[in-house]
Amino acid sequence: MAEKMAERIAEILKGPNFQTAEKALTDFCGTMDGEFRNLLVDIIVERWIDTPKDVPFSYARSIWNRKDINREEYQALLEEIRSYPIAPINKAKISDFLWVVENDFSNAKIAETAYCEHLKNTGAFADHIMAINRILFISKKIRSKEINEEVRKNLLIKVLEEYDNSSHAKIGYLIKTAMEEKVDTGYLIPYVENILKTYDDNSCDAPLIGKFCDLLEELYCRKNNWQKKKCITEPKLIAIRRRKIQAVRMEAEYAGASSKGNLMRKIHNLKEVIQLLKTIQGTEEERKALLQEIAQIEEASLLEMMVWSDKQDASGIVKELFR
Repeated sequence: MAEKMAERIAEILKGPNFQTAEKALTDFCGTMDGEFRNLLVDIIVERWIDTPKDVPFSYARSIWNRKDINREEYQALLEEIRSYPIAPINKAKISDFLWVVENDFSNAKIAETAYCEHLKNTGAFADHIMAINRILFISKKIRSKEINEEVRKNLLIKVLEEYDNSSHAKIGYLIKTAMEEKVDTGYLIPYVENILKTYDDNSCDAPLIGKFCDLLEELYCRKNNWQKKKCITEPKLIAIRRRKIQAVRMEAEYAGASSKGNLMRKIHNLKEVIQLLKTIQGTEEERKALLQEIAQIEEASLLEMMVWSDKQDASGIVKELFR
């Protein structure tokens, strides 16, 4: 009976699409244990692992650690499902999960190999992000002979090349990981610069633009052996910092125009700009003008609060008179 069920589940997992698999497993007609179904679904849909340090399968692990489940039966069923010709990403995730919960070397090797096999194929970029991060972690943890430093760099570049512009936040994490893995700065610098070019000059997405500016600045400092804090006159770094300042200023303008309640946010943004300008030589006048602008906003905000308070007091007096 278990073998027949494993075969049916394996048929569902032949394809790499986690959404299709999730629906099919949820609708599965059979004697599958409810908790095993939940555990398997969590394993298969796992994908947003942003860095090699992230530990996957949190919900599945919580089920596995419960005392009221048959762990041996679950493990046997997972291994049986894995023995069929399922998609490499699904084989990798099942093996990875078993390694995470049981700390078994053989499962780690199966996961490593299957994740690498997955990266040879096309698929959802989110799965590629998970695959590369898990390969990096597993290969180092088990001191893999097959996946050495050079292979890791090449795999990282492969995934970076396949980026589909789906999530700048996620690619930011991957670029940071590539820097930690010592991928060539000559490759990464134009890569980050091209991402920054996708943002309009009037974009107010300061957190992400700022993140890429910080990465780019770090890359240039690493390439040229510059000391970041001492470089206040280097034209390339000034240009990067100016780009970040532009984004923060646009966010400040948006905050000030969107609603009066966001004036404090605007003040915060302007103070951030002042701090950034301190890293550029000859910006004293700009900083002075910004301090004056902040003082004017604070004064206007205070006057508005006083007027509002007076109106509230007057309203209370009128109500008392009509009692």
